[in-house]
Amino acid sequence: MLFRSMVRPERARRLLTVNSRCRLCTVPLRIDRLETRELPAFTFSAIDVPGATMTDINGINDLGQIVGTYTSSGITRGFLLSDGDYTTLDVPGASSTSAWDINDAGQIAGSYVVGGVTHAFLFSDGAYATIDVPGASRTMPRGINDAGAIVGEYTAAGILHGYLWEGGVLTTIDVPGASFTSYASEINNAGDTVGRFDIPGTNSGFLLKDGNYTTINFPGAASSAALGINSAGEIIGGHTTGGVRHGFLLNDGGYTSFDVPGSTFTTPRKINDSGLIVGGYGSGGTTHGFIATARSPVMIEGIVVNDGSEQRSMVRSLTVTFDSLVNFDSNAFELKRQDGSLVALSVATSNLNARTVAHLTFSGLDILGGSLADGNYSLTVHGDLIYDALGRSLDGDGDGAEGGDRVAGFHREFGDADGDGDTDQTDFQSFLASFGPIGGPSGYLWYFDFDADGEVDGLDIAQFNQRR
Repeated sequence: MLFRSMVRPERARRLLTVNSRCRLCTVPLRIDRLETRELPAFTFSAIDVPGATMTDINGINDLGQIVGTYTSSGITRGFLLSDGDYTTLDVPGASSTSAWDINDAGQIAGSYVVGGVTHAFLFSDGAYATIDVPGASRTMPRGINDAGAIVGEYTAAGILHGYLWEGGVLTTIDVPGASFTSYASEINNAGDTVGRFDIPGTNSGFLLKDGNYTTINFPGAASSAALGINSAGEIIGGHTTGGVRHGFLLNDGGYTSFDVPGSTFTTPRKINDSGLIVGGYGSGGTTHGFIATARSPVMIEGIVVNDGSEQRSMVRSLTVTFDSLVNFDSNAFELKRQDGSLVALSVATSNLNARTVAHLTFSGLDILGGSLADGNYSLTVHGDLIYDALGRSLDGDGDGAEGGDRVAGFHREFGDADGDGDTDQTDFQSFLASFGPIGGPSGYLWYFDFDADGEVDGLDIAQFNQRR
């Protein structure tokens, strides 16, 4: 199991109504067709809500938080899966609740049923707000971007339409020439929208970008639908071929079909900026959730000493940036002195642009002013102790396969302003230019302040001269 299984108690929440208005979208139709080519193989992992008889996953954000729907004791509920913990989502008074997408701010777009009527909701800051298209008999959202723009579908006078809800304003999305537009399924941060439209006898996916519509049809399929799009413009969707529903990834003009191994159907629904795909598949007479990717195992994007500057006069931190989100064990990072002894590390992490960034700082008797002591060092990032969202190990050695360590060497020598490995006259000129206290006329440089007392003074010169 990829995630821990723990259902948190449900919390009391309030239900609000948002006043909205509609305006029609009149955009000319432009039809393009995209070529077929091959992409890497897919890796899959199943996700099932503990105790559920059915689990379906509908959305994922760049932090790896997942939302979807599950059935237990005959009741359908929404759920949030975050950091391995499950939280149930139930609109008060509803007979059923579904969660359809989540953005990086943690806002969740979903739907609920009361009295046989489907309504849309936005869950934000612990409260539900109802979003109903005026005059519609049914409103359902499907996607939300980081700005809070929501796309989905509504029914009015028996006809299906797509919609965009943005800043309290509802815009109808109808593909020109279509019998009807079934839905708009996802909107990325650039405002690009994907969905499905119907014509007699079949249905196709669409991309709405810069006011232009592009059809999305998997080659040779009886029908297609575009279901998710990320910031890079990668599109995932479903196609029916040979009477079976399959998933597809459309990337750089090329389609790749995929199926969860052994499944009776595969329906992907969203893709995040790390290339993680979520959806549902059929097996054993029910639906299960899945998370998948076509990308190679996680790699290290870069290792930076201090802030990336060339100086090695003081080394106070190391920053390791991965090319996607990762989890790691406590001993994943190992820093050794030239004599083989270990430096104690503190590791702080953050997630930025669908990447994990690890910031390493040091402690110990030889750490002065937060800096390592003079000497040569090697940082080892252990590939078998770092994992991506599918549990795959880090490709530390860059050979395209899981596992392998990344080793980076560097030095520290007080006074080495240009990072060339010595303390010489060039460095001394820079040192003299920084002589004086913080805020003084000399242009204080922190990395020449050996004892970190706030000024470059005689004590610091003495340390510098010992190394000339």
